[in-house]
Amino acid sequence: MRRTLVVLIVTATSVAVAADRVIELDDAHSQMQANSSTKAPPYVVPAGSSVAVDASNYKFKYPPNWLLGPINSTQLVLANDQQFSAVWNADAPKVELSERTLTPNPGSKPFAGFHTGQRGVLALGNLQGSKFSVVWVGTLEVQ
Repeated sequence: MRRTLVVLIVTATSVAVAADRVIELDDAHSQMQANSSTKAPPYVVPAGSSVAVDASNYKFKYPPNWLLGPINSTQLVLANDQQFSAVWNADAPKVELSERTLTPNPGSKPFAGFHTGQRGVLALGNLQGSKFSVVWVGTLEVQ
């Protein structure tokens, strides 16, 4: 009984921490939905080792004449030498961006977490070879 209670407390604490680091995709933060006179606000995330991106309640708006297939990649750019890719699974529209899941793009160093003061770009789209076609893009600030 004690062991079960401890596991429940640890699990509840872990879920609360993870929930603080979830980006839920929406139109309000999409740079693609913004018009020329407005700028979409950035997602503000706390410093840490990972951030989850959740699109389970979001319907993507594909560009006209899109023929490339489903979204299959998440791209994160934090600096010129900090550009990363993570696999996106359309059947499970949530991905964790962490050292475990982010692969450095050519010329980038390994992912080392989200640090206070960083600003970046988050994009989802279709990656075929080295060509990335964007479906959704937004910005983030780390505090």
